[in-house]
Amino acid sequence: MGIDLSERLRRPPEEQSADVAERVAREGCKSFLPLLTLWPGFAVLAALFDRATPTMFERRVTVWLSDAQLAINELRRRGVDVDALKDDPKFVDFVADATAAAMRTHREEKRTALRNAIINSAMPTSPSETKARVFLRLVDELDAHHLLLLDLLANPSAFLSKRGVPFPGRASDPYIERDELTMHQSPRSLLSIVRRVLPSELPEDLHDLALQDLNRRGLVASGTTFSTLCTGKSLASQLGFEFVQFIAEPPEPATASEQ
Repeated sequence: MGIDLSERLRRPPEEQSADVAERVAREGCKSFLPLLTLWPGFAVLAALFDRATPTMFERRVTVWLSDAQLAINELRRRGVDVDALKDDPKFVDFVADATAAAMRTHREEKRTALRNAIINSAMPTSPSETKARVFLRLVDELDAHHLLLLDLLANPSAFLSKRGVPFPGRASDPYIERDELTMHQSPRSLLSIVRRVLPSELPEDLHDLALQDLNRRGLVASGTTFSTLCTGKSLASQLGFEFVQFIAEPPEPATASEQ
């Protein structure tokens, strides 16, 4: 049964193990605002936004506290010992850093990635602490359009299927897909697919820059360009594929009949 956060605020200050993410997230939110005031431009921003800024910030805090609580509830549902997490410094640090990242974005895609990262960081199949923290840093520094593009690269078939888009067939002219200069005209090219499914999220003048950003971080398979044909295989590197899995909702455990 989930913890009611509104009820939690009225309880005595004694910590309860089921409120680990809520407690860490709340402390992270409280520490974030004083740090922001140290920025030289804060006074100017405060004057410009006046009453609107606290309202937006408080709304962001409320949404994230709910997300963090959902992560804890999901871990409990999956059989993770939530009571032990309150004494795990790695998990507490991870939630605190995820909270700081959540305070820096309004994009739902990034909040979802952070929530899933919290879940996956505490699962038995979790990557090493070092790799998990690298993945968390990547969520923070990359933009939503990077995450969408990498999701497409990691599993083109699944990406299109989730959006109800059929996987494109071969070009009507077979010579198009044999020539590197014309391959981008194929409906199976990465360029054609991005134009079709991410026209607003990834404007054409940002295509190359977005792919370069992912490439510099080692998240894209070697030689991948927007002319590369999507045949259903992953166009992400092994690291990129692991990253996408880490920020995605973990699969449901297999039932006895499926094993």
